[in-house]
Amino acid sequence: MNLIAEFEAFQKTRSLENYLHKSGQKEHVQMAPIFDKYKHILSKNTLKSIKNLTQRENKLLYHSIVLNIINHKVAPASDEACYADASAKVNIDGIELPLRQANAMILNESDAQKRKKIVKTVQKATKQAKTPIELQLRARKAAILSLTGKKYLEYISWVKEVNFKNLAKDAIAILQTSPK
Repeated sequence: MNLIAEFEAFQKTRSLENYLHKSGQKEHVQMAPIFDKYKHILSKNTLKSIKNLTQRENKLLYHSIVLNIINHKVAPASDEACYADASAKVNIDGIELPLRQANAMILNESDAQKRKKIVKTVQKATKQAKTPIELQLRARKAAILSLTGKKYLEYISWVKEVNFKNLAKDAIAILQTSPK
């Protein structure tokens, strides 16, 4: 099987697992075993074999493999964070609800004051639940540096073929010259 076909099979398997979890058909997401099954394509050797290819498609494949190598490293923690998110509860007016259900309450509440109270409660619960994810983001940036030898912004600029530093300078210039 060639690299692209294997990578597509990997992505399909990951997408199905994610779908089954998010749609409520599966209680717990289990990405770690999927990453283990396809670890042969999620390797530094695979990256080395395609790194110097210049076609846009190859850059995107390279980028996908980099992200999935990182995801493989953080899969157990990510699975745990997904479980924590799925099982998180929030107390609204003395009623304990799943955090995800509380988000629907916000949309369905017509009273602005009650809605504001629900939003604050949900934001507090969400902030507590996302702490592991913030740690993962730092780990991902460090892994990008280790895998590619590039800092995050430099790497993303290379993949997207956009000089984000110049883009930021241009945006600042536009904002400074715009009428207030």
